[in-house]
Amino acid sequence: MRWLLFISRVVLLCNIASLIFIVMNLTMDVGKNDLIGSKYQGFVGTIIILTLSGVILNFILNIIILTKIISSKTVNVPAWLRITNLLFLIIQIIFFFR
Repeated sequence: MRWLLFISRVVLLCNIASLIFIVMNLTMDVGKNDLIGSKYQGFVGTIIILTLSGVILNFILNIIILTKIISSKTVNVPAWLRITNLLFLIIQIIFFFR
């Protein structure tokens, strides 16, 4: 089950991008300021794509981990990584679906 550990790490990186997106969304007015939008367009686009894919992957990952825990199978993902991804999922649900 090394693939589950790999996907968990990828999702953690996407979650960090999601955190950057949330901070940027709350602090900067990217849509109205053309200088910021044009200067960092590639960076903002990458962060948005990572955020959207991170939400979907995080949801799927947490469902897989939950089914493994319920079926009493071993999960080869460290506890801190599972908890961090779960906390990011809660934050993403609150932020995107409020």
